[in-house]
Amino acid sequence: MMLRGIRINTDALCSHIDRLDWRVKFFENKVLPTLVGHPLNPRSPAQVAKYLYNELGLPKPARYRDWE
Repeated sequence: MMLRGIRINTDALCSHIDRLDWRVKFFENKVLPTLVGHPLNPRSPAQVAKYLYNELGLPKPARYRDWE
């Protein structure tokens, strides 16, 4: 059996990754603080939960266990 690969333009891929990284950083540093009103790390479950449940007043999800 012969193994085959695909040709990837690594320069274009790196450029695309850089653009996406810039957009994520822009969103995290400019857009999200404007919407929330204070700095918020979207990668922190504790900060996101505090914002959603304490500040917005959303109901917390019910906890259940399937194995019981």
